[in-house]
Amino acid sequence: MKYRHSTLALVIVTALAGCNAEDNKELDNKNNNIYAPVVKGDVTIPALHVGETVSGMYQYFDPNPQPRPEGNSQYVWLDDQGAELGTEQALQLIYDHSNRNVKFCVTPIAKSGVNVVGEQACSELKPVNEPLGEKPVALNVAVSDSSPSTGDTLQGSYEYSHVDGLKEGESQLRWYADDTVLAGEEGETLALAADKTEGKRIKFCVTPETNGNPALQGVETCSESTSAVAPSQGLAPVANNLAINGEPYVGAALIGNYEFADADNDPEGTSEYRWLRGGNAIAGATQKRYTATEDDNGEIVTFCVKPVSATGIPSEGTEVCQAMNAAISKKVEAAPTATNVAYSTAGDIPEVGAVLTGIYEYQQADEPQSPEGESAAFWKVDNVPQDDCTDVKACNYTVGNADLGKVLQFCVKPRTVLGTPADQAFCSADINPVGIKISGELEYDKQLLAVAYGYTEDLNTAGHWKVDSSNQNGPADQTNLTEQVTGNSYQIGVRNGLASDYAWFDAQTPADARNFIGKSVTFCLDTQYGEKCVNAADFTEVTGGLYYDATNAALRGIEPVREVSVGSSTYHRPLTKAEAALKELAKFGAGIPNADSQVVINGIEWALFTHDSGAVLGACRNLYINNGEWHLPQGYFSDSNGRYAPNAYVDEGNNPPTNSKESLKVLNETKISTKKDDGFLMSPVFGWPTGADGKGLEAYKITYNTSTKTIDPGNSQFGNYYVIRMYGVAKSNTSAAGKPGDNMFISCVK
Repeated sequence: MKYRHSTLALVIVTALAGCNAEDNKELDNKNNNIYAPVVKGDVTIPALHVGETVSGMYQYFDPNPQPRPEGNSQYVWLDDQGAELGTEQALQLIYDHSNRNVKFCVTPIAKSGVNVVGEQACSELKPVNEPLGEKPVALNVAVSDSSPSTGDTLQGSYEYSHVDGLKEGESQLRWYADDTVLAGEEGETLALAADKTEGKRIKFCVTPETNGNPALQGVETCSESTSAVAPSQGLAPVANNLAINGEPYVGAALIGNYEFADADNDPEGTSEYRWLRGGNAIAGATQKRYTATEDDNGEIVTFCVKPVSATGIPSEGTEVCQAMNAAISKKVEAAPTATNVAYSTAGDIPEVGAVLTGIYEYQQADEPQSPEGESAAFWKVDNVPQDDCTDVKACNYTVGNADLGKVLQFCVKPRTVLGTPADQAFCSADINPVGIKISGELEYDKQLLAVAYGYTEDLNTAGHWKVDSSNQNGPADQTNLTEQVTGNSYQIGVRNGLASDYAWFDAQTPADARNFIGKSVTFCLDTQYGEKCVNAADFTEVTGGLYYDATNAALRGIEPVREVSVGSSTYHRPLTKAEAALKELAKFGAGIPNADSQVVINGIEWALFTHDSGAVLGACRNLYINNGEWHLPQGYFSDSNGRYAPNAYVDEGNNPPTNSKESLKVLNETKISTKKDDGFLMSPVFGWPTGADGKGLEAYKITYNTSTKTIDPGNSQFGNYYVIRMYGVAKSNTSAAGKPGDNMFISCVK
C-alpha cells in the first residue's frame, strides 16, 4: 500500500521550522525540490507462507514545501544472502523461497524535479514458512531387493496418505546412491548401471505432495538402504591394436596407443602403463607419452599396457606390449628459424585495451623439413622479456595504459619436434602502443593533462573534457556528459578563483562544486579512427580522487578540495564511508577506523564518527600510512575557569595547532559555510559536506567534531564536546555542544 501526502508535508515542514531558531531561516515558496523523498516510518511485510502473494507496505513522503507526487519508486525483495527474489511490490511465494529469510525494500522516487531519488528503506527479515494446512505423508517406502547386483532393476514402492483425504498430486520420487541423488532417476524403477551404482548403497525416497493450489508438500521419506551393489561376474578387459606413434629418434615424443575392450561393457578405469628399454622397465615412465632420451640411443623401446575396468569382476586384464620397429638413434638437424614475425589484433591499431596475438612462420632447412616441436614465445616491453607463453600459437598481450610511450615486440624461439632449438630469438618490428594518457589530480579546482600516443590529431582543437555537471547526484547519475573545455588540459570545475563560500553566495554564481563532486572526468579525442575516450580515474598517474564504493577501489570521482588552509594551519576534507573501509586501497592509512555511521549528500556516503566508539581520534592520527602529523582540531583554546579540556586527547598523542585565529571555527567564518541555506548540504566553492539546519530533517544536522570537551560538572553540557556548524553564518554562534555518541564529520588539522 502507498500513502501520499500533499498539504500535510507543508504543515510538517512549517511546524518544524521553529526548532533551533538560531540556525534557521524561512523556506522560500519556490518549489526548489531541495530534499529527496523519504520513506516515512517502517517498511512492513505480513507473515510469509508458501503459496501466498504478499505485498510490501510503506509510506511515501516528500519533505518539501511543495511536495511532489510519487513517481516510479523501485522495489526489490531480497533474502538474507542478498539474492534478488522479485522487483515488484507484490511477491508470489513458492517452495524455492521456503525456509529463507526475506525482506522487502523500496527506493522512493519523486515524479519530477531534481534530487528525485531517496534512500532505500527495508523491512525486517521474516522467514518464509511452509504452506498452511496438514501435510501428506508417505508410508511403507521400500525397494524390491536389499542385496542387488549391477544389471538388476530395483522397484520402489510406497503408500500415500493425507489426514483430510486430499488426493495425491505430483509427488517427488528420487533415488540415492550413498546419499547422492542419482540425476534423472525420478521414477519408481531404477536400472543399476555399473558406472553409477557399483559399490554404493541404494535407497528410494518420496516427497509426497497434494494436488491442491498451493500443493502441500510433506517430508521426504526414504526406504532402508540396500547393501552395497555387488559387481556382476563377467570377463576381464583386454587391450587391442597396440601401436607407438612417433619417430625413433632421441628427443622424439612417443605416444602409446591401444583400444580398450570389455565384453561386459564395463568402462575403462585406471589402466597401467610401462615403457621398456631393451626389455627393462624405464624408471618413472608410467604414462602413455614418453620422450626418448640419450639413454635410449641404440636401444629398442617398448610400450606396455595392463587394461583395467572401472567396474565388474575381474577388473584387471593381461598386460600386453608393443615394441618399436627400429632402435632409437640420434638425428643431426639444422637449427630452425622463424619468419614473418608480427602480430594480429581484432582492431585496426595496437591501442590500449587491444589484445595482440603473436604470429610467425616456422622454417627448418632439412629435406624433408623437421616438424615444429615445443617452441618458446614471449613478449618484450621496452626490450625487457616477459614470461613465456604457455601456447605459442596463442601468445597474447593486452595493451594497457602503462604501455603508452613504450615499445612492444613479439618474439619466438622455435624448436624442432626432436628438440633442436633455434640459434636465436626472432622478434617482430617495434610496436608502438596507441592511446591517451592522463596525469594530474582528480580534485576540484586542480588540473588534469592529456597526452596522446600514436594519434596525429591536435589535442588543442580535437580534445574535449567532459563531465556530467547537469545534476547533484554524484556518481549515481552520469548519463549526460557535457563538454567543459577543449584542449589538452582541464582545470576541474568552476571555482573561478573564489576564495570562500561567502564570496560565492555574494556573487550568486550559478554553477558550483555540488555539480562536480563524485563525478568522473572523461577526455575524448576526435581521431581518424573515431572518437576515443578515456576516464581519468583509470590512470595511476592521476592522483587523488574521491572513493565512493567500498566494494571496488577502482572507482573514484572528483574529490572536494582536499586541503584548505587558515593561516599556517591546514584542514583536511572529511572522508567517505568507502575511504574509511578501503583504507590503503584508497591511499589512506591502514589504521583508519571504519565509519560509525554515514550520511548521503550528493549521492555519496560520507563517513561519520563518534567519540564513544573511539574512532574520532584514530580517523586523524591514522589518516595516512605511517604519518602521524594530522590531529583532531581543538574547538576551544583558552579556559581559565576549568570548564573545558581544550584537548581531551592530549595523553593519546593529539597535538593540534593552538592558534585560535586558525581554528575550525575561523575556517567556517572565513571560508567554508552554506550560510544556513537549506538548499545547500555541501560547500559550493570547496565541495565539503556541511549538513544543514534541516528544518526538521535531523539527519542533516551534522556538525564537525573537535577534541574540546566540557569538564565542569556544574555545566549543563558536562561531558559534551565543542562542535562546529559548518552550515552556520560567519561571526554568528556557529559552535554548539555535541554528545559523545553523536555522529559527526571529521576534518583533521596539521
